[in-house]
Amino acid sequence: MRFLTFLVWLTFAPLLAGADKPTLSASTGPARRSMAVGEFDRVIPLLLDGGGWKTSIVFTNLDTKTLYLALFFNAGDGGLLVVPVASLGPSVEIIGTLPANQSMTLETEGSGDSVREGYASFFTLDRPADDPNAKLIYGRIGVIAVIRGTPPDRPGFETVIPATSNFENRFTLPFDHRRGFRTSIVLLNASTRSSPVNIVVRDGQGNVLARDSATLEGGQRAAGMLTEIYPQTADQAGVVQVSTFSLALSGLGLRIDPTGAFAAIPTLSSDIDPDAPSLPSTPPSTLPGISAATCSALEGALVFANDGQFLGKITSNSFAADSLGNTFGLYGNQFSSVSIFNTFGKYGSEYSPLSAFNPLASTPPIIYIGGKPVAYLTVNPSRTPRVDPRAIYPCIGR
Repeated sequence: MRFLTFLVWLTFAPLLAGADKPTLSASTGPARRSMAVGEFDRVIPLLLDGGGWKTSIVFTNLDTKTLYLALFFNAGDGGLLVVPVASLGPSVEIIGTLPANQSMTLETEGSGDSVREGYASFFTLDRPADDPNAKLIYGRIGVIAVIRGTPPDRPGFETVIPATSNFENRFTLPFDHRRGFRTSIVLLNASTRSSPVNIVVRDGQGNVLARDSATLEGGQRAAGMLTEIYPQTADQAGVVQVSTFSLALSGLGLRIDPTGAFAAIPTLSSDIDPDAPSLPSTPPSTLPGISAATCSALEGALVFANDGQFLGKITSNSFAADSLGNTFGLYGNQFSSVSIFNTFGKYGSEYSPLSAFNPLASTPPIIYIGGKPVAYLTVNPSRTPRVDPRAIYPCIGR
């Protein structure tokens, strides 16, 4: 069987050699950056280059179609960062084409004595990034970064930095400062709007060691050693809980051993909103409906999934944390798992029975007014009474 497989490979090898190949190009100007400011769906929270450091970024297309990429290098204050990339030269923006099932790697040159430190933000498009009609899509792509260090007077080492979502609402970061270890925390807001952040530090038994709050401006990254920010964590093990009412947060931890070598600590994500309202009541088999489904009549209405999950509020205040119109919020963002606008999620998919946008949904979301269920929120015409989710767009500012 292995021999036959080998023969098949020899037979098709010439054909495969002519298949589409990945491509990369670079520029030092943000020509296409404006098309998706605040819409970066994923970020690499840490990038190092120079002074004995290099960063490799590996892209793998897990989708069934060709994906088009755009990646930007950013300094910690959100400004542009010029990074020398092997075979491409000094770069601020990288665009690429990646056919299905293929992968490609870009690597910084590591030139110079000073260290360039920042982050990378990227997204996928439905067509080449230099096409003026290109649109943001959620392409199935795997991305990791590998940081290699050969600092002076220290042995070389490397660590893998995972790409993280830019649309976190809350996450937990474990730490262990015993036996001389330290933890550095990285917080990143890659959106265009400022994001208030709440922080709770707990020991291993759940006791609160510290509470804090801060505001990250759009594009800003903040990093620091936990034992310096919160001295009470010295010689302790525990967790840092980070949350925001907007949805534009990303994070990373670095576990640093006594020699100075470090390893990445991925954040533990959660889409549970502890402030979300509970399901007011079990809906009856027959809903009363709404006499006039106007924006004024729907203002303040709550939406719940059939499984009890809160899905947001119908309100004209699109800046409210729980608004269906808040595209940076947990319930209005197209990448959130609890948003009806996530076309890959169970509440927004055209195939899920719980979805508002499944034309055949048997158990779509329900609108509650004054604590009472009144109508389905669905595109399914057979579920009555109903409000078409597309009809509420003017009510929520979408």
